[in-house]
Amino acid sequence: MTETGTGALARGREAFQRQLWGLAFDELCSSDAERSLAPEDLERLGEAARWSRHFNEMFDAFERSVAGYEIAGDRRSAARVAVS
Repeated sequence: MTETGTGALARGREAFQRQLWGLAFDELCSSDAERSLAPEDLERLGEAARWSRHFNEMFDAFERSVAGYEIAGDRRSAARVAVS
């Protein structure tokens, strides 16, 4: 991941933690464009998309998060995201 991608991911996580949904969405999307996000970060992206009214992107991020959790063998997290 490039420094820009790493920086965007860190900024996206920080914005998510501070509930700055639009900023979190933008930064996590930027990071995802550089390199596919881990399931945990895709889940954050989905939540940020939900609260910033990017509903198409929300569904995509949650679906990718579920798939990532399933691949990792974390069925509990996959199920939790699937019903959110």
